[in-house]
Amino acid sequence: MRRFHELPAEEYARLDIGEVNLECAEGLSGSAGNDIAVALRQLDKMAAAVADATARFFGQFEANPKDFEDSAAYFRMLVLTTILQRDFGLTYNVEWFENPPDFTDSKNIFIHGILAGGGGTCSSLPMLYTAVGRRLGYPLKLVSTVSHLFLRWDDPQTGECFNIEATARGLICHSDEHYRTWPKPMLPEDLGKRYYLTSYTPQQELACFYILRAQCYFDCLNFHNAMQLADDACEMFPEEPNFHGLRCTATVLYREQTGLAKHDPTRGVVLERGIERVMQPWERWGTIEAEKSLTRLRQIHEVRQVTTKCKV
Repeated sequence: MRRFHELPAEEYARLDIGEVNLECAEGLSGSAGNDIAVALRQLDKMAAAVADATARFFGQFEANPKDFEDSAAYFRMLVLTTILQRDFGLTYNVEWFENPPDFTDSKNIFIHGILAGGGGTCSSLPMLYTAVGRRLGYPLKLVSTVSHLFLRWDDPQTGECFNIEATARGLICHSDEHYRTWPKPMLPEDLGKRYYLTSYTPQQELACFYILRAQCYFDCLNFHNAMQLADDACEMFPEEPNFHGLRCTATVLYREQTGLAKHDPTRGVVLERGIERVMQPWERWGTIEAEKSLTRLRQIHEVRQVTTKCKV
């Protein structure tokens, strides 16, 4: 994977979001067979199909614009959504949603999983919709709320702006108010901040890809790589508290895993290089979250072991 975060901002902004997403999955669990050149041709094919359908049916919008919210942008996204779902089989992976959060398989969180014929999630579907739409010149942006990603038509030239829920069937456009309480309610301290319900910049998009890669490493128990990637993501998107949370938790678990430190939240101390010191606030928080994460990871890996034995 290229070190995208070291590129000048203007150079990175010119890159294809689909290509960056595919590269950020390289080397992860579930990425074997991820042929980026083939995947990019698939995205081009999707965009061509959407462009053709839009041209063929645009007369319907011109004849009855009120049927399409009096918006050519809405019509274009309706066609894009219809073609991707009907002709290319884009669907939401309900089974993944109904089980405990499991990021061990990169196919669930990056777009190569969808392009290989699997269902998508809120981590991958908005990325793919955006990658296809941008090929057509659509001003699409990624947006986040609590534990969820969606996309937005955000045109600075016309001022037209509406949200698109990529995990839904058909074209569903929820308001920002909807996302303040769904899928989880925002905390009072989240309201009015710049990390939720704000269109991502290219740098923030990259930070999101890095944190997804970090989460995959984390769930595969590679806490060192998770910690390093989360650190890069925090530098690119310092306002996002969840990125800092993953970095703290991965750091605590990496120290424990390698014997660099022992954390005792009951006494509020850390034993490091044979010296006991008082825990810093982030270490105390990270230690508590680490225990929760380990419980979840034990469940995930126990299920994977049982599944593997059944297949054998």
